[in-house]
Amino acid sequence: MAQGLQQGLLDDIRLALELRSGIDGLRLLPEIIKSDDISVLKAAHEAIRLLRRQKSYATSSARHEQFFVPTTR
Repeated sequence: MAQGLQQGLLDDIRLALELRSGIDGLRLLPEIIKSDDISVLKAAHEAIRLLRRQKSYATSSARHEQFFVPTTR
């Protein structure tokens, strides 16, 4: 079961890196694959997930800011 969890995490990490950063993100994969520790893989998975959320928030905020016109009184 641990091997299945490890493979699932690696598959998710691989996909997240590819979607987030394309080929550049996949360059991190060999370092991540070296770990046999499930907790390290879970931490890497969570870090990538949080980075995607931050990027999404930053993009969304930038989109809203372009329509914001400050007023001065």
